[in-house]
Amino acid sequence: LFFSQAIWTFWPVMQEIEDWNIAENDSLVLDFTSYTTDVDDSVLTFVIKALTNPEYMTIIPDSFLSDGTGDPVILKPQALWSEKAQIQVVAMDEAASDTSTFLLDIIRVVRPAPAVSIIQNNVFSHYLDIVIVDTVQKTTDISFEIQSEPMILDTIAPYTWTSNFNFGVEKSYSFEIQAEAVVGDTLWGNAFVLALAQSAGRWFGTSSDGSFSITGESGSVPADQPLLIVDSTLFSRHFTDQASYIVGNENYQFQAPVRVSLASRDAEQALYNRKNGAWVDLPSFCTEGTIIVYNLLGQRIRTLVKNMDQLGQFTIQWNGRNEAVKDMPTGIYFIQLTTGTGIVKNLKMMLLK
Repeated sequence: LFFSQAIWTFWPVMQEIEDWNIAENDSLVLDFTSYTTDVDDSVLTFVIKALTNPEYMTIIPDSFLSDGTGDPVILKPQALWSEKAQIQVVAMDEAASDTSTFLLDIIRVVRPAPAVSIIQNNVFSHYLDIVIVDTVQKTTDISFEIQSEPMILDTIAPYTWTSNFNFGVEKSYSFEIQAEAVVGDTLWGNAFVLALAQSAGRWFGTSSDGSFSITGESGSVPADQPLLIVDSTLFSRHFTDQASYIVGNENYQFQAPVRVSLASRDAEQALYNRKNGAWVDLPSFCTEGTIIVYNLLGQRIRTLVKNMDQLGQFTIQWNGRNEAVKDMPTGIYFIQLTTGTGIVKNLKMMLLK
């Protein structure tokens, strides 16, 4: 007869721990003993640590002895930190150990997102009406400053505030909004420009970023008055069209043509005016432009325009002669337009006699 003796070894067994999501600035409390089975009912030692981003995780306690359930562990991410951390849990007794890992995903909480409308008062031209709206409705406290001067804000609706500003000098004004929330806050700043339009002389205004400018001559406005110049970040909330800059109120009509300039290297960009709710393309041009006629061999025949700087639409006509004022033969020629900003356009034409 042969006999064999079985040796039984008992050890803790950990179940799979599911992944967890918590909000930023929140904490998670777990009882890891509830995920553990120990057939010999011995006292277990638990060790918990973050395998990734450990510097942003606080685990209390990170090790302890347990003889059953009811031993909570607090996992607390660093304040205002939102990423993922892989957590490892080890349960062990004197004989063996078992390990389980899970992912803790800390979800970033949305910060306040203020939208600002600055409107020139139609009656009192030296007053601006300001409306601030938190578009995500997270603000618990808000402050507003213009040129570092605190402004009084009135709450007119949930997450909506209004103020007004009486200015005395036409210049660029900076402003700053501090919007605080339960988690995190938002500091947002921008600028707007007030330009003085003169009825009896030439006047000039530019946007706060320097990319947009407007020039008016005598008689373009009926009386001296300031004009608000803002970019698309400060359009009123109902303004949903794609545009870049606004001068005054969109319904304002100048008494005489004014010149507007926009710094751009985009060949598709143009200037528009909104009439009766529709956008109308304004006659525009690129300064320092050159229009040249070439033949099929690439030889320059005639320079028609050089450094054109003219407001409005215009027509260029070639009489079929070269620089020496001699008639050119019938054939195919090319017109090339080159601007000072590097834009080049070519057109083909047929000269017939």
